[in-house]
Amino acid sequence: EVGSSLRHLQQEPFQALRGMAENWTEDPKTKLWWNGSDGPYNSNFEKVPQTPQEVIHVLVQMAADVGVAGLTTMAATLLPGMEGSVLAPRTRTVSPKSYIAADFSEVTVATRACTRKCADVKANPICSLYWQKQGSSGGWIVATGIGRVEDGEETSDPSERKAKLFVQVARLEVQDYESGIMQDLWAPAVFERSAGAWKRMS
Repeated sequence: EVGSSLRHLQQEPFQALRGMAENWTEDPKTKLWWNGSDGPYNSNFEKVPQTPQEVIHVLVQMAADVGVAGLTTMAATLLPGMEGSVLAPRTRTVSPKSYIAADFSEVTVATRACTRKCADVKANPICSLYWQKQGSSGGWIVATGIGRVEDGEETSDPSERKAKLFVQVARLEVQDYESGIMQDLWAPAVFERSAGAWKRMS
């Protein structure tokens, strides 16, 4: 509960802060620590990013480190047991790697013009990218936005024609226990972008 002691924390970093005003309390929702109005900190006394300005560059690096993402597009298709055409998701892996804007406003994926992902985005530009963080604590990022396709130069073999798929990101949802950016331990942090700026929604 709020106000519970810090005795379970590592003794070394705790002693390093003994000279500071000591009014440490733990937030029961996030399990993060505050020293009065200063915070939040994780259990290693590392300041935790909270504002969009602090968080976005952490998310860019996290996604770039993962490298491979799942790209989900929407496509009209027929499904057994359902009447008529329905809109259904299609997901495949892509490799944006470090081709992510520094402010996470756009992600670029290299592909071929003949692929279904390009056809899907041209028909319905709403799409999302999903990065899965590996490791003991895990975590993930979902970037949802508007896609567009730029076809490369025509080739004698249409299957060899290159293309670039750009996703203009409008929303980020993040679950990451290691960084501590979530304001609720069991719910993702959500950021939305409007007029060129990110705003934290939860």
